[in-house]
Amino acid sequence: MEHDILAHEKLFFSAAFCRDTAKLEIALAPEFQEVGQSGRTLGRRDVIDQLSKLEFDRAIEISDFEVERISANSYLARYVAVDRDRGTRSFRTSLWENRNDRLVLVFHRGERIAPESETKSPAPHTAQSRTP
Repeated sequence: MEHDILAHEKLFFSAAFCRDTAKLEIALAPEFQEVGQSGRTLGRRDVIDQLSKLEFDRAIEISDFEVERISANSYLARYVAVDRDRGTRSFRTSLWENRNDRLVLVFHRGERIAPESETKSPAPHTAQSRTP
């Protein structure tokens, strides 16, 4: 199942797939929601509208991909996505369900991973005391 879900995740990086709204409507569950990197929640129609305008394939690489079965027909995918065009990394989580022998995306969340330079603690500030 992990291989199938990875293949489905990658479809959303393809401009040809995303411009085909019929395919998007099949791939996204009617109750689909996405929480984007901005923290905004988008519904199915908003996401279809956005993705259908994709002009070029997105240069996104997936690493640390793992899938956990959470019920008989539900799977939680977690991975890191590196967007080569934007120079960003994000941690992504997707909830997939097998409905009538077809995988559908129910929920997706992307959370930006701060560049290493932003996550390092600054050097401790040491006060110098002076004696008069």
